[in-house]
Amino acid sequence: MNALLTPPTTAHLRKRAKPLLGTVVEIAIQTDNETAFVNATDAAFARVEEIHHAMSFHERASDLSAITNAAVGTTLRISPDTWKTLSLSLEIEALSHGAFNPTVAPALVQRGVLPMPVNGEIPATASSLAASISMQENHKVRILKRVWIDLGGIAKGYAVDAAVTALELHNVRAGVVNAGGDLRVFGDLEHTVAVRVPSEPNQVIAIATLENLSCATSAMYYAAAETIAGSQGQLKYESVSVIATSCAVADALTKIVWLININSAEVIATLNHFNAHVALLDGAGQLTRI
Repeated sequence: MNALLTPPTTAHLRKRAKPLLGTVVEIAIQTDNETAFVNATDAAFARVEEIHHAMSFHERASDLSAITNAAVGTTLRISPDTWKTLSLSLEIEALSHGAFNPTVAPALVQRGVLPMPVNGEIPATASSLAASISMQENHKVRILKRVWIDLGGIAKGYAVDAAVTALELHNVRAGVVNAGGDLRVFGDLEHTVAVRVPSEPNQVIAIATLENLSCATSAMYYAAAETIAGSQGQLKYESVSVIATSCAVADALTKIVWLININSAEVIATLNHFNAHVALLDGAGQLTRI
């Protein structure tokens, strides 16, 4: 992702960063107390690690590995975090008429974007999450057909949301959590988000000022992974940023905007459902807000 923290916004905040989720997670918060700062950020980083281990595609002990290796008809108990993320994924898949599709993992494996799971028999790529799993009570999921699921960006966004919740439970007044460009601003704080122009990476454009909002960006540097689902693609724009209340939602919606015409009924209905907004950059670095 290419969203950037802008120094003027966070210069007065205390910052801490860790390599997690395949990127660097940075937490910047308002606090004057060293002990409170360490305790709050420790709790937030612990939640991110917990979510990573639950929703990793390649870790053998993850929920997604359990789903990958489960026989059809099996009912599995999974973590509440994975259960909630899968439920949100199903909702967004339905709203977008299948444009958001976490079951494209087999194609990503074949292209070398994801590692081959322990169960190396690749299932059919043409599927949907709704046709593959059924959500059950008590954080259980029933396997309807063999499926490989990659929650990728939506899990990263969910981890950012969870980190913010952990910080708030430790009485943090305000701050910013940024996981490789998936970021969320909370509390009495305004934060300016800027993105690199994909065709001119040294050029940075401010796209929005956030307060109690999230932002996620997909850009042409990552097009091979993002457009694997086989859509026609949003070729007019090189960078797509979505602003929403939830970071998990923002990340998921970047895929929909990227893959479908921005004026389509599916995109408009999905954005309206989540009260989300879009900032688009074309090849010339021109900004369009929707």
